[in-house]
Amino acid sequence: YRFQYNPSRDTDEERKAVANLETLMPGFHLDIGMACALGRTIDFAPSASNFAPTLYTHILPTLRDTSNLVIAVYIRTGNTDIMAKLESEQKEAGAVDDDSNKKDFRTDRELRRLDGNSRSLINCAMAIELEQLSKGSYSKSIWLVITDSPSVGETTRTTYGGEIVKGIKRELITTGAKGIQTRPARSPGTEDWAEAAIDWMLLGESNVIVSASGYSFADTGALRTARPVFSPRDGGCVRRMIMPTGAEPFGDDEFGHLFQGSYDLK
Repeated sequence: YRFQYNPSRDTDEERKAVANLETLMPGFHLDIGMACALGRTIDFAPSASNFAPTLYTHILPTLRDTSNLVIAVYIRTGNTDIMAKLESEQKEAGAVDDDSNKKDFRTDRELRRLDGNSRSLINCAMAIELEQLSKGSYSKSIWLVITDSPSVGETTRTTYGGEIVKGIKRELITTGAKGIQTRPARSPGTEDWAEAAIDWMLLGESNVIVSASGYSFADTGALRTARPVFSPRDGGCVRRMIMPTGAEPFGDDEFGHLFQGSYDLK
């Protein structure tokens, strides 16, 4: 299932495996069927609030309120990948030291200036938000910002949270997760794994996900609950198919029909 988001895996062998599933279970669609299976086998544990204190008191109730428009924005800065690479090479640089697993590699000053990639994702989310609020009936606009840099998460929250769009106030939610790279070489602890798992699960609690292309964290998070994914492309905000051709209906799912085509970024 995890391989299905990668077009390079769209091979005869993979298609045969999918066809076998559809033979064994008539009416089975890979995206919807696996989302249903995962939804029935994976859920948040009561102890999850030990790692995200407001998970049950604020985050989940807000994301699951059907009167809210919920847009998840996944911003991958590469911060933890840089740290992992430096550590593997046993080099010291910037903020990387014995406690580097808990820090941003780049300085706070650098991270406070959102780069072009981050801004394009924000613009994409804004375009979706504007159109949906123009034609829908929502009480709030909620942005769930998931990132591997706490500094970027906080900067995004303070910069874009609280704005009024079409008479509706925008609220930004971040988990405060450090976005630690969970490669075994980095010796991740329980807290690191828990934060990553919570962030991944929360992506699927949104109505729609905005992410750059090629990140399995966001793509599989979307597939867990069969949510549509949009990415910045050619000056626009385009819906991206993350399943092999013919394996992603997304017309009859809960939210897919609301988010079709592309949005112009002006």
